[in-house]
Amino acid sequence: MRKLVAMLFGLLILATGFVAATIWQTTVVKDYSEGVYGIAVAEVGVKYDINNPYTNYEITYKTGYGGLKDEYHRQMLLTGNPYITVSKDYQSNGIIVKTYVYFDLVRVETVVASAGWPYT
Repeated sequence: MRKLVAMLFGLLILATGFVAATIWQTTVVKDYSEGVYGIAVAEVGVKYDINNPYTNYEITYKTGYGGLKDEYHRQMLLTGNPYITVSKDYQSNGIIVKTYVYFDLVRVETVVASAGWPYT
């Protein structure tokens, strides 16, 4: 019984040492892509252990957006062309944002941005 208590106490001390050794840091991973007409932006927030950044981490948020460049945005407001659709593919460790640019009904460009941890 004493050996069991001593062993459990030793494991508790060992586990406490591992927990105390964890030092957390935060960062943001961003990607910006630009095409002829459109843009795509992806962003991921990460909290990671500085001693084990690729095995002990937590994704805190995933976001992104797409749009037209300024000169084409003004043209779209006047004429209705070009126009865009934006898709967001949420993955376990990141996000992929795709901006599809259309003139009339023809897709003329796809702009892709992706961000993840570890740096995907």
